Amino acid sequence: MGGDRDCAVAHGRAGDGATGAPPLGGRAATGVLGEGQSVRAFVVREPGGGAVAMADMELQGWFAATRDGPYGIVDMRQAVQERTGGALRASQVFIQSNHSHSGADTMGVWGGVPLEYRQRIFERTVVTIVDAYEGRRTAARLVYGTADGRDLLNNQFDYDPANQSVDSDVRVLQARNARGKAIATLVNSPRTRPCSGPRTRRRRATGCSA
Repeated sequence: MGGDRDCAVAHGRAGDGATGAPPLGGRAATGVLGEGQSVRAFVVREPGGGAVAMADMELQGWFAATRDGPYGIVDMRQAVQERTGGALRASQVFIQSNHSHSGADTMGVWGGVPLEYRQRIFERTVVTIVDAYEGRRTAARLVYGTADGRDLLNNQFDYDPANQSVDSDVRVLQARNARGKAIATLVNSPRTRPCSGPRTRRRRATGCSA
């Protein structure tokens, strides 16, 4: 895909001291691998002004709307529109959670997390998207590719004839400058990797996008 575009990627912490993950093997985790839960955002803007933002939260899940306040994904998208002065409209912002089994229980499946913690994740998600939009750089090309990652998957329902079909594609979208150097890269892989067992002592931020 040729033609100059403004592209950027931003990375932020989803929250500190994540809570809500179930103990492993009857004990709590002893730490967090890497830097813990993150929010990543990828923004592409056309020369004429059209733009799209994609963000991924490393969490169990997030509701489109919430009963205890304006903290759903719909509200996040609206907040991005407001903070960019309408330059990024809510309809141009796509936000997901990657269903990480090592992420905070933000949907209340195992007891949930405090409202204050969800407010923090909400704020950092919005800030990360806005930072990506404001920090974009001109890209000469956008390239896209896929590869079969079936050998990386394990289908826990492979005994069921009705559950043999799986989405195994690994998808990559990359923005490159005029010299061919990568500016930003988005990787999508439809898999989740729960961590358990006697040798697993630290929680991981596993998921689908980076």
